[in-house]
Amino acid sequence: PISDIVGRSNKDDERLVKLIAAPALVSTMDWIVAAGEPGQQDRHAKALIRVANSDLILDEVDSYDVKAAVAVMRVVQIAAMFGRNVIVSSATLNPALADGLCLAYAKGRKVHDAMFGAAPWHLTLVSDQFEPCSLACPTHEQAVRHYRKTLREASQRLRSAAPTKRYRVAGVQGEDVLYDTIIEQAAQLHERNAFVPKGLKCRVSIGLVRVANIKPCMGIAQALRKDGHFIVTAYHAQDVIQRRAEKERLLDKILDRSGDAWVGALLGELPWITGYEGDVRLVVVATPVEEVGRDHDFDWAIIEPSSMHSIIQTAGRVNRHRRRPLEPGEINVSILSHNIRALRGKPIAFTRPGLETESNAKSTHPSHDLGELLRTQAGTHRNSA
Repeated sequence: PISDIVGRSNKDDERLVKLIAAPALVSTMDWIVAAGEPGQQDRHAKALIRVANSDLILDEVDSYDVKAAVAVMRVVQIAAMFGRNVIVSSATLNPALADGLCLAYAKGRKVHDAMFGAAPWHLTLVSDQFEPCSLACPTHEQAVRHYRKTLREASQRLRSAAPTKRYRVAGVQGEDVLYDTIIEQAAQLHERNAFVPKGLKCRVSIGLVRVANIKPCMGIAQALRKDGHFIVTAYHAQDVIQRRAEKERLLDKILDRSGDAWVGALLGELPWITGYEGDVRLVVVATPVEEVGRDHDFDWAIIEPSSMHSIIQTAGRVNRHRRRPLEPGEINVSILSHNIRALRGKPIAFTRPGLETESNAKSTHPSHDLGELLRTQAGTHRNSA
């Protein structure tokens, strides 16, 4: 067993034993990616042992830039060479990246068959938007054709259903009016989406303001507090660990909107609203930690754009559990027309986070204005993410 080999050769290296021999390993990609990088020598060997003996699950693979995505595909090919199963999990996997991943896996299987003999294998596509469908020994062309066909069918179903998210682009004319724009948008979205919860007398809405970086997160939270109409918390990765854990515990309870238990959790945190008859505007100002892995259901959101991936992921936290159909003209997502880097005149704006790059001294994006980059259907502001 691998654990015996590692135990004999690395008796004092418990961390390495866990990385290589644990039955299930949860790891960042920066360690696993060495399996496809022979030049990294000892790191390559350790990661290769793990990948060669493990099935691989990749989460949010489309969040990588081009160079990193190529490195991930090398790991997929290595896994296929050793006959391992690979699952790619993402709500926003685009067909071009799916093409590359399918090609990498199919090429790896060819090497496997040449070394160990041909064996049956399947490529299974899994998403919350369609039923799993397995293709027996497909070429990458067959796999991608099937994936595109499935996406078209899922898209048609979404278009025929009542939308649960609808967006508008909020114009931001300069950094000096950014805070005022966000406060104005938050007030308007509250008015559109607030309601009286069961057992209360006050109108309540819980909103999300998603920003790219921590410093603006703190500034916007402070501006909303100073306005005096909002109850605000800032949620980011560099908060004190104990305080962040407590925030996540409370948010997980209050933002579980699948039933009415969230009202009790809210009363436990804000008991004064029991007989209150005014408006309660709750706002979480968060960095991308909110859009990755949090199962929260907000009433509305304001988004500072970093990438289409981040917009879709953040919008997925709005009306998430209840899936309440929106009335015509009803809006629950506001996307700022420019992010902070664009307002400051940066030539590369959708980065850190974001996937915008520079090629031949020119940006890969023709504009940083979401009013120009986002296309709407027949003049409507609709987002079925």
